[in-house]
Amino acid sequence: MPRLRLSMLCLLGVSQTIAAQSYLPPFEVAMDAIAQQAEVLAADERAAAVDAEARAIAIGSHEFEASVIPQRRRTNAGESLDEFEAQVGRAFRLPGKAPLDREIGARSRAIAALERGETAHEAALRLLELWMQWLRATSTDDEARAQLQSLQTEHASLMRRVEIGDAAQLDLDLITAELAQARAAAVTTATLLAAARHALNTDFPQITLPARAPSLPEPEALPGTGDEWQARIVNDSYELTTAEQEAARQDATAKRAWADRIPDPTLGVRFFNERDGQERAVGLVFTMPLTGRYRRELANAERAEARARLRDVDVIRRVLAKDAHLKVALAADALGQWRALREAHEAMRAAANRTHRAWELGETGLAERLLAARRAREMAYQELGARVAAHEAQLRVRIDSHDLWHPEHGRDEE
Repeated sequence: MPRLRLSMLCLLGVSQTIAAQSYLPPFEVAMDAIAQQAEVLAADERAAAVDAEARAIAIGSHEFEASVIPQRRRTNAGESLDEFEAQVGRAFRLPGKAPLDREIGARSRAIAALERGETAHEAALRLLELWMQWLRATSTDDEARAQLQSLQTEHASLMRRVEIGDAAQLDLDLITAELAQARAAAVTTATLLAAARHALNTDFPQITLPARAPSLPEPEALPGTGDEWQARIVNDSYELTTAEQEAARQDATAKRAWADRIPDPTLGVRFFNERDGQERAVGLVFTMPLTGRYRRELANAERAEARARLRDVDVIRRVLAKDAHLKVALAADALGQWRALREAHEAMRAAANRTHRAWELGETGLAERLLAARRAREMAYQELGARVAAHEAQLRVRIDSHDLWHPEHGRDEE
């Protein structure tokens, strides 16, 4: 369970509001697609293997051992006597070792589950990247087609004017060149759209893409403060929690090694039959290895490794904090860049409209009008790219904070 409960509760209301954007695939569909990724399925299998190993460790590696020694004795008198010895025994864990073994197994299960979660997290980020790439390609292609259609209409109109002598051939040549550039741009955007769609269908075939991609709304700032999002990214990080679990497992392993300085004894039953059954005996056998410095040094090594794992947790937390700060800052910067480009696009579009009216009134030439229109089109592409980038940066923050495409996100929606 996430530990940053206070900030989660503060953001819960707004999280539910922004949880179901219309431009994203449904939660259940996305989660199923992520779970069906090959690397996630492999992580599931590895978790099953770790679970089996944990059960084996809890049971213990000691098993019954049996030995039989048949032999034939020949006496000085020439007698041939059949004899045999047999022994059945089993080693036993000393008190205190079994609980440590169970703890090590439980920690291993938790680590395997966290590694599976991290694998699914990476798959979710890849889904986001491909999905936004598809939306970006769709928006760009739509814009290119609209611009091409507008130029085609204008080219046909100007061609009729040239035929009746109402416009110069130079103007027709200029707009013909502009139309050719628009056609080339439309071919490029169509190719990029097909590639983006193919990539998404290939990696996530479980998601059925609509015939037309949903439109992207204007991005808004993430709710809450940047510090809250940064804290959620760090404290709910699979990487950090995995490091903490590994440190705890290593601590239990060190305690287990320290307890193993005293080896486990073996208790068995031995019986023998000699002189064709004339002599028989049954006895108990107790075996205890005599330990030395070897086991003590192994325990010291494990304890040093446990201390190192605790240091690793501090390092990972520090790295994650810097990374979280950068991601939240990038999301804010992307939003600011989109707002600036939106203003620039609106201003450029207004300038292009005024230049168009001036051309219609004969106050300016076609070349100047086409230049203004081209700049407006370029600014439109930049605004679309910035819009997608702003959404994607915010969605990455939400995925990293487990607010999107994560089992806990699904529970919040219920």
